Amino acid sequence: MNEIPYDVEQVLIGSLLGDGTVYIPDLNARFSEAHNLDQSDYLIWKAKILSRLFGGKIYEYPNLNRIEFVSRTSPLLTEIRKRWYPNGKKVVSEMDLKNLDALGLAVWYQDDGCYNPHGRHCIIAIDDFKGQEHVLKRLFNERWELDPIVEFKKGGYPRLRFSVAGSDKLLRIIRNHIHPSMIYKLGHVSEENLPRIEAIRKRDNNHKLKFYRTNREKILEKRREIRRLKRKTEIRECPECHEKFETVDWRRIYCSMKCYLNHARVYNCIYQRARRKAKSQFHQEKSLQKSISIV
Repeated sequence: MNEIPYDVEQVLIGSLLGDGTVYIPDLNARFSEAHNLDQSDYLIWKAKILSRLFGGKIYEYPNLNRIEFVSRTSPLLTEIRKRWYPNGKKVVSEMDLKNLDALGLAVWYQDDGCYNPHGRHCIIAIDDFKGQEHVLKRLFNERWELDPIVEFKKGGYPRLRFSVAGSDKLLRIIRNHIHPSMIYKLGHVSEENLPRIEAIRKRDNNHKLKFYRTNREKILEKRREIRRLKRKTEIRECPECHEKFETVDWRRIYCSMKCYLNHARVYNCIYQRARRKAKSQFHQEKSLQKSISIV
C-alpha cells in the first residue's frame, strides 16, 4: 500500500480485520462499512479519513438503526480486494498485516473488540477468519509480545481472549488512538469508565443474587447432580478382610467400620508393643552406661 497515506492505510487494514468489506459492483471495487446509530460518530470519523483518498457518502437508515459509509470505486480497492478476497471469501492478507501498527489495531479493536468489566479482560471477535486464528495469534506474539487464547463461540466462531495483564498492555498500546465515542471500550485504563464499571458490576451481582434466591432449590439440585455425575465408582480391596467393595469416596479404604476398628486395634497393639520394646532398650542402654562409668 505504498500509494496510500499512513492514516488511510491503517484505518483500512483495521477496518478489513473488523467490520469493513470491499466488494466489486462494476469494473472496480469499493469499500463499505455499517454500524448502528449509537456508533455514528465513530463511523463518520473513519469516513472522513477514507474519503480523502476514495471519496464516498454516508447513508442513514433510522428505521433500521443503521448508518453506512460507501466509498467510490477505485483501482486501489480492486487490488486490495484481490488480496483479501482471493476466492471470493474474506481471508487475512499477510502482506498487509505486516504494516499494521497501533492505529490499525485500535480501529480493529473498536470494530470487533469488547471489554469484560467482571474479568477485566479484552476479547476480539474474528468470525470472518475461521481457520486463520494462528495467523492473528502469531501477529500479537511477534509484534506486541501478547499471547491471546483462541476460543470458540457457539457455532464454532473463533475469538481472541487476552489475559488481565495482556488486556492492560493491549489497551495502553491503543489508548491514544481511540475515538472519544468509543472510550467505554478502554475499560479500567480510562478513569472515565471506573464509575460505569463499578455500576455494571453491582447491577450484575444484584441480578445474580436475585436469580439465585428465586431458583435456589433448582440450582442446588443441579449442583448435586453434577457432583454425582463427576464421582466415579471404584472397586477396591479391603486390606483387613480382603473382600472387594464399591465406593465413590476416594478416601475410603475399608469395606466397613468393623474392619477399620480391627485394623486400628491391631495397629495400636503393634505400636504399643514396639513402643514398650524401644523403651526397655533405652533403659537397658542407660543402665549399662552407668555401670561402665562406675567401673
